[in-house]
Amino acid sequence: MLKLRIKSLNKKAKLIDQLIYACQSPCATCQTTTTYCLTCIDTFLEADAGICKCKDPNASYEASDNACVCNPKYFESNDICASCNTECATCDIIASNCTSCADGYFNQDDLCIACSSPCATCSESATTCLSCDDPNNMVLSGGVCGCKSSHATFDPTQKICVCDIGYYLDATNICQPCINPCQTCIGSGTVCESCVPGYFLENGNTECTKCESPCETCTGTAETCNSCVDPIDLKLVDNTCVCNDKNAEFNVTSGSCECDPGFYSSNNNCVACAVGCEDCDSKGDCNECSIGYYLNKNEVCVACASGCEECGSATTCEKCIDQHNTKLANGICTCITAKATFNTEGMCECQDGLFNNTETDTCVSCPSNCEVCTSANECNQCWDPTMTKSATGACACSFQNQYFNETTHLCECPSHQYLNAASKQCSACGEGCDICTDAKTCETCFDPDHMTNNQDGTCNCTSSKQEFSEKNERCRDTDSGAYDLTFTWILLVISIALSAF
Repeated sequence: MLKLRIKSLNKKAKLIDQLIYACQSPCATCQTTTTYCLTCIDTFLEADAGICKCKDPNASYEASDNACVCNPKYFESNDICASCNTECATCDIIASNCTSCADGYFNQDDLCIACSSPCATCSESATTCLSCDDPNNMVLSGGVCGCKSSHATFDPTQKICVCDIGYYLDATNICQPCINPCQTCIGSGTVCESCVPGYFLENGNTECTKCESPCETCTGTAETCNSCVDPIDLKLVDNTCVCNDKNAEFNVTSGSCECDPGFYSSNNNCVACAVGCEDCDSKGDCNECSIGYYLNKNEVCVACASGCEECGSATTCEKCIDQHNTKLANGICTCITAKATFNTEGMCECQDGLFNNTETDTCVSCPSNCEVCTSANECNQCWDPTMTKSATGACACSFQNQYFNETTHLCECPSHQYLNAASKQCSACGEGCDICTDAKTCETCFDPDHMTNNQDGTCNCTSSKQEFSEKNERCRDTDSGAYDLTFTWILLVISIALSAF
C-alpha cells in the first residue's frame, strides 16, 4: 500500500510541475528548463541541442513575430529565403525589386545605381560620396574623396591610395620620398624595391649598388649590362658592352672608346698605324716604333736586321732578340749555333730537317725522311704524315713498293704506278699510261701527241699503223721493228767480215 501511495504522489508532482512551469516560445515542448526545447511551435523551426532554429540558413527567428524572417538581402519565395540582386540591401516579391540599396549603390528612380570609385557609398549621384574606398588614406570633402598625401594617387583596381613612384607610405599614412638611389621603396626611404637607372638590386639585398661602367643599366651584378652608356660607340654582346670598332677598348677614366695601341682614330674608325709603328698620332705619324724597327730620318719605321730587337739603323743593332743564343758583334746579331737561322720571331733555331747537336753546338741533319728530330736516332715528326714511325723513332713509308722522295719529302709510288688504297700497295697504271690516279683514270699518256686516252685507264696509239713500244715509251710504226731487225743483221754481217781480216 505504501509503494502505491508513493507512485500516486509522484504523478501528482509531475503534473503540478507542468502546470506551474510552462515552456517558453518558441518551444512547443521542453525539458529540464522552460527554454530547453524538445519541439518547436513552427514547422519552419527545428530543435537543435535545445534551441529552436530556422530550418532555412538564410532566415532568423524573430521573437516579436514569433516566426522565421528572411535575413537582409533575402526575400521569401515559395517558403524559402531567396537571394536579392547584388545592388539590393533588401527586396520584395522578386530579386530585382529593391526596397533599399546595398552599400556602394544609391536609389535613382527606384533603381539601385552603383557608386563610382573612390566612393564606397554615395547619394544623389554616383560621384557624390558619403564614404571613401580607402578611409584611412583618403579625406571626404564636399562629397569628393581624395588621397590625404599630395604624392599619392588612387588606384581604382586595388581601391586604395598608392604612393607615387619614388615615395613610400610612412606610419602616419603620408607618402615620403625614397632616398636616392632607391627608385621605389617600402617602409622607409632606404629599403629599396627597385633602383634608379645606373644601379641594381642584388639578390636578397635592399640596398642599390652602382653599375660598373660602361654599363648604363645592369641586373644581378655590376658587370651584367642591360644597356650601355654610349649606344653609338658601344654595343651589347652577351650582357657585356664592347666597342663597335674591334680595334678599340673602352676607357673607364675617359668614359669613351679609344683605339688600341698601333691604331689611330680617323673618321670615327680605328685605322692601323704603318707597319712597324707601335704608336702613332691622330694623323698617323709614328711616335714609337715596334720591337725590331727603328725610326728613320723621314719618321718612317724601318725593320732592323734579322734577330735584332733594337737598332739605330739597318746595320747597327744595339740589342738582339734571342740574347741567350746569339752574339752581337759590329752591330750584327748572329746565332751562336752553327747553321742555325732566325725564325719569324727573331729566335735562333735549326731549320726543318736539322737538330741542334749540343756537343758541337751545330745544326746537324736529321735522317733523310725525318722533319723534326732531337738526335740522329730519335725522330719526333716524319716528313710525310702517312709514314709510320717505329719504336726506335725511324720513319718508313707505310705502303708496299713506296719510296721516300727527298726532293718532295713525300712517300711516292715508282713511275707508271699509283697508290692502291684497297691493297695498300703500289699498282701499275694501265697500258700506255704514264701517270694515273687509279687503274681506270689515266692523267697522262706516255706519248700524248700520238696517243689517245681511252678514259678507261689505258692509252693506245692514234694511228693504226703504229704500236706502243714499252722499251722506247712511245708510238712507233708497225714495220719499224722489222727495219730495226734487218739493220741489226747488216751490222752483224759487216762486223763478222771485218773480223775475218
